[in-house]
Amino acid sequence: MISRRAWIAGVFGITASPGLAAARFAPIEPIGPTRTIAVLDAPGVGPDALSSAIAAIEASPALRAVRVTPRTIVARVLRSADALLVTGGRGSRQGRALGEDGRAEIRRFVRDGGGYVGICAGSYLAMQVPIGSTEESYKAAFVAAAHATGDAWQRGIAPIEIVSPEGARATLHYANGPLFSLVDVEGLPTPRVLARFVGEVSSARGGTLPGQMRDAPALIATSYGRGQVVLFSPNPTLEPAVPTMLTRALSSVASGDPVTSLAQLT
Repeated sequence: MISRRAWIAGVFGITASPGLAAARFAPIEPIGPTRTIAVLDAPGVGPDALSSAIAAIEASPALRAVRVTPRTIVARVLRSADALLVTGGRGSRQGRALGEDGRAEIRRFVRDGGGYVGICAGSYLAMQVPIGSTEESYKAAFVAAAHATGDAWQRGIAPIEIVSPEGARATLHYANGPLFSLVDVEGLPTPRVLARFVGEVSSARGGTLPGQMRDAPALIATSYGRGQVVLFSPNPTLEPAVPTMLTRALSSVASGDPVTSLAQLT
């Protein structure tokens, strides 16, 4: 049986069709405590978000990054990973690219103990369909949260300050990320709010209003089955970047350790 911490060699050498769960792996055992982070590369993933996240991971001696695709996820490449990172872009496009089988495989991976970190679109992907939404859903829906303003998500792009309940602050890159609204879902725990927005961004053209964003949750953490989850609304690897927030989140969830405060990431 392949170790979940094994490094994946020849990730794109999948011989099975997208609908099959068989893959050919050539694993390389990691040296020391290095954790393998699978990073989704698919339609709907923003190129800058992807490249900056991989650069942050590769700068950390404790982490290794491997790009995975919807096809390799369906073929169960995540068996050799410790955590999955889904970065910014368009969550609905990511969900469509993954398909029902890919989304189910992500849920299985996290439920069985894998870590998950979502940034912006990757956070939308993990959440529930908002109340009153009229859009077709392509969400993986394993976190008890939804976007607070339904289908209205276009707010704009700007640096944004966040603050933890303990008073720790950081300024990050915001680009239409979700405003987390905690919801009751049977069988799912209530997420912890690690930080809230201090400022706000809105766009009348996009149907978003002043007053909606300020004090809304900006960063949450939870569990799903045996796996740990951290969701960012702003992006910690785009300017103004704090990339260690991402790598510390990944290190924690990849080790199965819950993130309980912003202080663990800063």
